Amino acid sequence: MGLRLARGAALRFWLAFILGGTVVNLAVNAALGSCGGPEWGGCLGPFAIVFSVLASTVLGVVAALSYGVGVFLLRRTFTVMIDSYRVASSAVTALAVLAVGYFVLTLGPADEVGWLVLMLVGPLPCLLSLLVVPVVSRVRGARRSPDVRDDG
Repeated sequence: MGLRLARGAALRFWLAFILGGTVVNLAVNAALGSCGGPEWGGCLGPFAIVFSVLASTVLGVVAALSYGVGVFLLRRTFTVMIDSYRVASSAVTALAVLAVGYFVLTLGPADEVGWLVLMLVGPLPCLLSLLVVPVVSRVRGARRSPDVRDDG
């Protein structure tokens, strides 16, 4: 039950990470002025968008695995939450990881901070999930009533 729960949470996190990561990657490139030349179509050109989606997908796999570990560690807390709050905790954690990644990337050129981002993508989602999941589970209405079973 715990692995299936963590797998579903990691998948939701991954999808949110892909969507948000694409936007963050385009925003970082625009902020740093490194959108590429006309051959890339500028900051919102088709090649830049495809590259952003691919980069977010690849980094999102590593981040989703880390998030799944955090959810597995907190599986009892995650199990008692209503499904919509589970989705919300996955999305909030993904957005928090992307916000931290955005601020790290805007600190300097990608050559200097690239390895720092890769190091953050690994443990950061797990650490943030250890903070976000208990907070979301304490929101009013987030917990299932004791007489409702989730056999799913």
